[in-house]
Amino acid sequence: MKNKFVFQRSLFIGLMLVMSGLLIFGNTPDLPPLKKLCCLNKLFLGDGNSVLREAREMSLEYVFPPANLYLAKEHELPSKKLQSRQEAEITLTCVYDNYQVNPALQTDWGFACVIQTSRGKLLFDTGGNSNILLSNMEKMGIRPGSITLVFISHVHGDHLGGLKGFLKKNNQVTVFISDTFPESVREMIKSRGAKYVEIANSKKIVDSIYSTGVLYGPPSEQSLIIETEKGLVIVTGCAHPGIGRIVKKAQQLLGRKVYLVVGGFHHPPREVVEEFRKLGVKKVAPSHCTGDEVREAFRREYGQDFIEFGVGRIIQIKNN
Repeated sequence: MKNKFVFQRSLFIGLMLVMSGLLIFGNTPDLPPLKKLCCLNKLFLGDGNSVLREAREMSLEYVFPPANLYLAKEHELPSKKLQSRQEAEITLTCVYDNYQVNPALQTDWGFACVIQTSRGKLLFDTGGNSNILLSNMEKMGIRPGSITLVFISHVHGDHLGGLKGFLKKNNQVTVFISDTFPESVREMIKSRGAKYVEIANSKKIVDSIYSTGVLYGPPSEQSLIIETEKGLVIVTGCAHPGIGRIVKKAQQLLGRKVYLVVGGFHHPPREVVEEFRKLGVKKVAPSHCTGDEVREAFRREYGQDFIEFGVGRIIQIKNN
């Protein structure tokens, strides 16, 4: 009896291996090769009446996640390094800042930047005044309706204040907000007819663009990471959790060198310049709340790799 059971078990396992191989390596009408796997949901092997209760097909990506995406929980990234897979050519256009590059545009305390890839446009933060935001966008030839995603770094008014007015012009967007935001922000977004996604942990936004996840400041804040062929581009709102900490977080998540850090650095000590060098940051574009003294320290140290950033600045990063 025992020998019979061992034979049954061996035969069953062998058959399942063959079936799995056919499903994995064979072409299927609805999924490309290497995309299907026979998943045993309930399997009982105990006696001569062993039965397969349920087998169902599931995409391989839920077993072996795509190289650029971790699907453990709502597309969260793992805490360990991810290897680079998808890289984008990007254009960053500053549409709101208290520093000015284009004198035809209006300055104001706050920050907003439009990020364009081949997959569309994302608005990073909205400044503090929607009239100024929309006016600057119009002068730079950026239609509100061309934006499909909005990413809000943190709850302060000089980054969130323009959102309500922007949604009046375009509510066909998904807004990525921190899970620490007050309920009033969620209600405002819903009342304007837009959708929102709450961010807690590191998360893929779209191909090649990720959130660091919410880091404690105070206030809590998320930053954006973009994979390019030249390396990582990190966009920060105010960097309340610490700009060095944000850079290290991005390196930890994606395991790549940092090509550019742009945005507000939140008045860090001058030693941050040396820290950036040690972290291997190639180029810097500090603005908004960084402070004049630290900006000048970066300018002296980085020379041609220092980018004067402010409203009206356009940065293009192309693949080699």
